[in-house]
Amino acid sequence: MRIRPLWVALAILLVPAIASADGHRARFFAAFSAASGSVLKGAHFNFDYAGNKADHKYLAPMVDYSVHDGDGFQRHTFTGGLNLSRRARQFVVAGHALGGRVWGDGSADWAGTFGAVIEWLGSPTEAQLKGVVVRPKVQTDWVLRSGAADSFWRVSTGIVVRFGKE
Repeated sequence: MRIRPLWVALAILLVPAIASADGHRARFFAAFSAASGSVLKGAHFNFDYAGNKADHKYLAPMVDYSVHDGDGFQRHTFTGGLNLSRRARQFVVAGHALGGRVWGDGSADWAGTFGAVIEWLGSPTEAQLKGVVVRPKVQTDWVLRSGAADSFWRVSTGIVVRFGKE
């Protein structure tokens, strides 16, 4: 399987990604995470930055890191790409496409991460009034690896800190 076309597509898509995603300026996520059918457990972090425009556009660049332990080894995943999000009343639903590396289980492979997110915002007026908001978030990802290594699912649940008035 060739990953190079994925990298070219991500590079092209990152150029215009300067709009404000679903009204926030930046978002940091920290979570407990399980991978490969709950055999591996660990931590998952990501950050996206949407710029200074609060015009409710939905695209933001995103970086993502996770570390999982289990079965006598540790697996690290570091990726970056685009997050597309949309507010739906008291929730934000999002999807992302990221590219990067997976290493630590005897290999170092290129990877593509494709995932979905649901984040609870609370009442719309409460979320709009505060500059910093902490909310629950659930994220699931399919990490597609190059080479002979197995691809894997990753499910994470934790908190998201949203910065910037909406």
